[in-house]
Amino acid sequence: MNEVFRPEFLYGMLSILPAAVWAFALVGWMITDEIGSVEGWTGIGAVVGLVVVAFTTKIELLSLGACIGLWVAGVLYPLIRLGMINRANLQIDVEIMESAYRQLDEKNNDIGAKVQLARVLYKRGAHATAIGLLAEAVQSGPEGMDQEARTLRIWQSLHGESPKGRKIRCLRCGGLTPANERYCRKCTGPVLIYEAGGLNVLRTAPLKMFYVWLITVSLVILAPGFAVALPFPVAAACILALVLLAVLLMHRTARGAVGQG
Repeated sequence: MNEVFRPEFLYGMLSILPAAVWAFALVGWMITDEIGSVEGWTGIGAVVGLVVVAFTTKIELLSLGACIGLWVAGVLYPLIRLGMINRANLQIDVEIMESAYRQLDEKNNDIGAKVQLARVLYKRGAHATAIGLLAEAVQSGPEGMDQEARTLRIWQSLHGESPKGRKIRCLRCGGLTPANERYCRKCTGPVLIYEAGGLNVLRTAPLKMFYVWLITVSLVILAPGFAVALPFPVAAACILALVLLAVLLMHRTARGAVGQG
């Protein structure tokens, strides 16, 4: 009976649910290539380590810390998942825009491609640029663009007309380019894709939250847990490995890179 009321046993039992959710999430993200195998297996190792620390350590504070670390992961899970979904949706829109860019590179006055660009830009909140692009498509397009003309009138009633001579700022280099041009005059990047948020596809804010969690639990909970529970040579090797892992993850976080293992 006393075994059940040991603090580390209670903290360990409380850790099982968030540990299971987090481990299954990491496996799923690896299967769908949303994270690399390096990040996935490292995260699973950290989850298992936290559960072991929660159940076995004789230091109540460490056991409590391991339990809290896993519940923090449980809270972060929906936020990270939402960020991944948003990034996947953005990737789809960027691919549509890249296809439209290729069509316009082959045929500069491809009306269908311009309409596609305008719709994605409007969806992504670049209303003035979308209105200007759709107006250009309607004006230069053939007869029978009634649906596009109605859409243009609705957009203009909601947001006004796109100002003449309007320029947009390139989100990569900061240069100004006329809104009716597709490429930045300064860096030659696809400025309309940047305007729609295309640069965010390369950013990894959801995974940065995961990296920060992993670094924190590794240094604050797992390293002291190893120091207490393991013989000195083994503990020293494990702590060195954790420090090297933390340095690697800090480097990846700073670069905003996602390693695919």
